[in-house]
Formats: sequence, structure tokens, C-alpha cells
Amino acid sequence: MTDTVAIELGLRIKELREAASLTQAELAKLSLKTVETISNFERGKTLPSVRTLVALAPHLDCSPADFFSKLSLEPRSFDPATIAIGASIGLVLAAVITQFPFAEKIIAPYILLLVTTPMLALVLGFLAAQGLARYRLPGTLLMRAVLVAPLTVSYLIIALGLLALFNRAGIGLSLWTAGIGHVVINLPLCFSILYASMGEHQRAAEQAARDLGAGEVQVLTLITAPMLAPAMLAAYFLAFTFSWDEFIIAYLLTRFDVTLPVEIWSLLRSGLTPRANAIGSLVFLVSVGVLIVMQLTVFRRARP
Repeated sequence: MTDTVAIELGLRIKELREAASLTQAELAKLSLKTVETISNFERGKTLPSVRTLVALAPHLDCSPADFFSKLSLEPRSFDPATIAIGASIGLVLAAVITQFPFAEKIIAPYILLLVTTPMLALVLGFLAAQGLARYRLPGTLLMRAVLVAPLTVSYLIIALGLLALFNRAGIGLSLWTAGIGHVVINLPLCFSILYASMGEHQRAAEQAARDLGAGEVQVLTLITAPMLAPAMLAAYFLAFTFSWDEFIIAYLLTRFDVTLPVEIWSLLRSGLTPRANAIGSLVFLVSVGVLIVMQLTVFRRARP
């Protein structure tokens, strides 16, 4: 969406410049900019700030609002075919999984682990990335190193460390403790993806929103989050995938509740059975289905 706005705004600047019978060099001289800067604005390579547009307006015989009068900012809607595919996959999976005798035991745990914990890791990673990327804080490098440290540690070590911590604190093992473990392993991933996606064009848009009177909450929810939507979706789906087939943390940090990987492991202990084959096929089907839906929604680019 940001690239589209930059391109349309650049075309609008070019249109107003030509209507004022000015060349790029003349406009650059009047506005104390370089010709390359004006060219980057018009080609959509650079998104001008609100202050820049206010400075350009008098030389183009227009008001700052005229720059945005012809922008098409309607939100994109999902293709009905894509929605139908996703709904069909969901219905098929729901019908298949309810045929297993342990369905009641794993549906509730998976709703918690596959939806709640990746979302919590995403929110925490987003806030951490925003704080460390936009503000100069003492010990920034140390905080970044601590946040990404779990990526370099084995899941077994993380699970044993959390198990010792919970035992020392007197916290009983449950799905909540497994959920905490999943947040610990997914938070560094979400943070790394979002931190790497924060560039200068987001900073310029955020500053422009502040110049127009937006508060910090409005900047985060209306500017930063929509601009980082592709990265946030990628981080969420990756976290979802990691939680989907994670076994060690779910096995060590739960007691009576089981998840699908733990159930598969218990079935394999008694030998390879048709039920285990069916569950393995279900896991493969879900993984392929998620990739297909992501390809049709997140990664598909609008065709001209």
C-alpha cells in the first residue's frame, strides 16, 4: 500500500508542477531541494513528508490538501475464490479431525497454542521492534541480543530451563506453561522479522502523522501496523508453523493435556498404525493448505 501511495502522490506532484509550467529544476530551486529529490518524489521512489508538501504547495499554486485529492486509498478486498478455498479447507479439516477419538482433547489446546500464543508473540515483538528501531535507548544492542538469544538455543535447553523455573516458582504444569514456552520461542522470530522490515519510509510516514496531530497510539494502529501488515502476517504464520509441530516444549511443560505432536508420539510408541498415518496425513494437509492460502492472499501481488 505504501508503494502505491508514493507512486500516486508522485504523479500528482508531477501533474501540479506541469500545470504550474515549472520544470523539475525550477521547482527544486524554488523549494530549496535538489533535482534528484524532486525526481524521486515524482517517480514514487521517495515518500515526501507533510512538511515537504507544505513547502511545495505555494510554488505549485495549490493547497497541501490538493496533493491528496485524487489518491485512491480504498482498502483491497479478498478475492471471493480465495475465501471459498480457505473456508473449504477449514470445513474439511474440521470434519476429519472430529472423527478421531481424541478430538475433544486436542481441539481446545490447539485453539490456545496455535492462535493465542503466536498472536501474543507478534504483539510483543511488534512493540519491542518499534521501541528499539525508533528510539535511542541505553543498552539497545544488549536488549536486541537478549531478545534474539532464544534463536541460538536448543528447544530442549529452553524447555528444561522453563521447567526448572516453574518448579522453583511452584507453578503447576498446564497448557498455560506450554503457551509461555511457545511465546518464548516465537517472540525472537517475530521481533527479528518486524525489526528488519522497519525502514525510513515508515519513519517518514509516522513523522508526517505526528505533524498532523496524531497521537502515538494512532500512529501505531493507523500508520505503522498497516504498513508492516505483510511482515506481520509472515511473522504470524511462521510462528503458527513453529507451534503447530513443536513437540519438546509441549511434552515437557504439560502434564495431563496433550497436543497433536504429543498424541502422534504416543501412537508411534505402540507401532505405526493406520491412525498414526491418518494423523500424519492431516498434519501434511494442514501445512500445504496454509501455504496455499498464504500464496493466494498474502504473497499474491495485484496485477496491473
